[in-house]
Amino acid sequence: MLADRVDVLLASGLKDGSDALSSLEILPTAERSLLLDQWQDTAIEGVPALGIHQMFEMQVARTPDAVALRFKDDSLTYRQLNDRANSVAEALRSSGVLPGVLVAVGMERLLDLVVGLFGVLKAGAAYVPLDPAYPRDRLAMMVEDSAAMVLLTQKHLVTSLPPAAVTLCIEGIPARAVVSQVASKPDDLAYVIFTSGSTGRPKGVMVRHRNVANFFTGMDQRIGTKPGVWLAVTSVSFDISVLEIFWTLARGFEVVMQGERQGFNCACADCKCAQGAYGLQPVLFRGWAGQLRSG
Repeated sequence: MLADRVDVLLASGLKDGSDALSSLEILPTAERSLLLDQWQDTAIEGVPALGIHQMFEMQVARTPDAVALRFKDDSLTYRQLNDRANSVAEALRSSGVLPGVLVAVGMERLLDLVVGLFGVLKAGAAYVPLDPAYPRDRLAMMVEDSAAMVLLTQKHLVTSLPPAAVTLCIEGIPARAVVSQVASKPDDLAYVIFTSGSTGRPKGVMVRHRNVANFFTGMDQRIGTKPGVWLAVTSVSFDISVLEIFWTLARGFEVVMQGERQGFNCACADCKCAQGAYGLQPVLFRGWAGQLRSG
């Protein structure tokens, strides 16, 4: 392959010796077609024109009484999770949240976090995840840069998170018999996740519902849709959390939340990870390896 590229480069240079090096051809025709045409032909059929929460609601209709979420001894069925998320959506709308608005969500990785995320989506808004473990100045930059008008959080985190125009604590939202009526369009924003900032100021990446629907369809093809148990371990500030939480709950899985303060024990009864699956970033393996070595 390298020899073919050299041949193409030399032939391109001999055509006109005055051409700049940057304009010379370097890829053989077959390789150029592979890179630019065949590998870029990623269109797939069957991608639903639905929002994340709408795909979840379809699963609620199929398995309302199945366990959707579990954290230690607490659990929520699909119906309970949907009802609580509807209440959050109604509270957000009452606080002035309109479709397209950005809502900052700063919570620990507990059941209420998932309730809150679905509540934001059901209100037609998009969420901006704030990991409470991040430095406060970084979180403040994220709130300012995103112009999030509402902060959805937990009571014990209010003083540690940057303020927004409206702060809503999820524990204070009463359960109501309401039904979400917002139907998101494929091009509506679903969430905004900020980059690490390793090359400068962190930047918000806007992800739309159609991007997530396309991702879900790809996961269906590679992982399959047979439900099981899935251990959710990733901060919602990372995209893999969309797989762990939203794809699984749109496919009928039981999602087990691992809290930030929980040590990893693959044999523990409450995390049940030996019965299911989990997706991890390499840094988590290093952290767990350290825990195992220290006993």
